[in-house]
Amino acid sequence: MKIDFASALAQGNLLDRRRLMGGMAGLGAASMLGGLGGLSGVAHASENQTRPNFPWTDPAENLRILSRMWGTIDPGKEAILYVFGPMFGTTDPGSFKPLFRMESIATVRTYPQEGGAYRYLAGQIILFTDFKTGEVLETWRNPYTDEVNEVFQYRDYPLDYVLDPNKFPERYTMENDEDMKRKLVLDWFFRGDTAYGDAIARTKLKNRLDPKEWPRESVGEFWETFEVYRWQAKIAEIEDLSLPSIPSFTGDFQTFKPWEPWMLMGQRPGKIFSVRTAFKIDDFSIVPKKVMAYAEKHMPEMLQAPTKFDKSYKLNDQHFKEQRRPMPLRP
Repeated sequence: MKIDFASALAQGNLLDRRRLMGGMAGLGAASMLGGLGGLSGVAHASENQTRPNFPWTDPAENLRILSRMWGTIDPGKEAILYVFGPMFGTTDPGSFKPLFRMESIATVRTYPQEGGAYRYLAGQIILFTDFKTGEVLETWRNPYTDEVNEVFQYRDYPLDYVLDPNKFPERYTMENDEDMKRKLVLDWFFRGDTAYGDAIARTKLKNRLDPKEWPRESVGEFWETFEVYRWQAKIAEIEDLSLPSIPSFTGDFQTFKPWEPWMLMGQRPGKIFSVRTAFKIDDFSIVPKKVMAYAEKHMPEMLQAPTKFDKSYKLNDQHFKEQRRPMPLRP
């Protein structure tokens, strides 16, 4: 399970790649609470750097900027977010093993709401690929267990949700009630002609894969991550409100997250460390052909954002539970 990063952003100190595309999650959909966040609302300008004219301390403006970065606020128009990067396993501070790479396609349609909120129809897939060849993995040999695992490609689809810049969604709970009062304001840095919006998130969610039922797939009672997000774009494009989408947007994200359930690691100590780059694309021509061929064959319906407002919200853990059965314990 993964928490959507769009939705996390809207929650102040919670960033998940699940719901956006997260993400959006992931898209995070990715989506993600409990813990400390790095959304201080401070703007850091280098010497002689003029601060921009956009209201960077306003939560509603922050959400509008993010919606223009990862998508477009032209109502109902589809935007495509492409995310890729390597993933490593770590069991202690000095141990990192290359595991696989990820290729993600997230799609979103955005609809402005009253009070600065936005409603999104979105979806995200993440394909795990061989670290060296880039081939989409059907099976994978686990370096920690020497077991050949059947890979389950990640999907958050369909997603229909609303983000409010001034409050957290009710379905999330925080360890500290004061966190619930936090609003969406990124930690902004301005260098030259570029604005950098940072956010740091600690995430703690109840794991939907009960370790009693899924002893090999479940990492335990809770799903915990630590994530660092940087959203960046040209200041002039952010300030130009005639642009429903910000063309220069790129994102850089780092995450320590639990083992994937298909790795069959159970409660073995350790995390996956991932480094991801994100940007918008006009079509799928930039995506590796072998990745697109797999996606078009196995999940073609997830390559377009949903079009129906039906409050659907189906994350990867639900897809996994529907398509897999608990594996027996190893002798």
